[in-house]
Amino acid sequence: MIAIAILGWTLVSAGTDDDEPPLTGTDVIGIRSIAAFDPEGTGTPGEHDDRAPAAIDLDPATGWPTERYEDRRMGEKSGVGLVLTLDGTTDLESITVRTDDADDWAAEVRVATGLAAADATSIGDFGPIRGVGNGLEQNAEIPIAARGDTVVLWLTDLGAGPTPIRLLINEITIR
Repeated sequence: MIAIAILGWTLVSAGTDDDEPPLTGTDVIGIRSIAAFDPEGTGTPGEHDDRAPAAIDLDPATGWPTERYEDRRMGEKSGVGLVLTLDGTTDLESITVRTDDADDWAAEVRVATGLAAADATSIGDFGPIRGVGNGLEQNAEIPIAARGDTVVLWLTDLGAGPTPIRLLINEITIR
C-alpha cells in the first residue's frame, strides 16, 4: 500500500512544474494524427516525417526536429511545419507548443476543414493565417480564433542559436 502511494505521488509530482502548461484536461482538443509538411523542400522529400508523432505523444522527453539549416529562416523557404488532424471540427482558442530550449523563434497557425497534409501542395492551401507568434520561448501559447478540423503549425523562424540550426517540438496541445 505504501509503495502504491509513493508511486502515485511520484507520478503526480513529476508533472507539477507551474511554468509548463498542462498536457491534458477537459479543454484539450483531441488530435487524431500528425504529419510533417515541407512543400518547399529540395533534395530528399520530407522533414523527419517519421518522428512527427513524437510531438503529440504526451511525452515531453520526445519530439519532432526540423532538419538543420544554415540560417534561422531556412534559406529560401517560407517555412516548414506540422499538420495536425483533429478528432472533429471544433472551435479553437489556442495552440501551446513546448520546445527543447528554443529562444526567439516564430510561427504562424492556419486552420482548415477537410484538408489532409497529403492533399496540400502549399501552405496557402490551408487558408489564411489565424494566429502568429514572434519572439517565442521554450513554452509558447499562440492564440487562435477559428473553427476547423485541421491545424497547421508553420515555423517561419527557427530562433537564435548556432548554425546549423534546428527546432525541436516536444509537445503540442490545442484548446
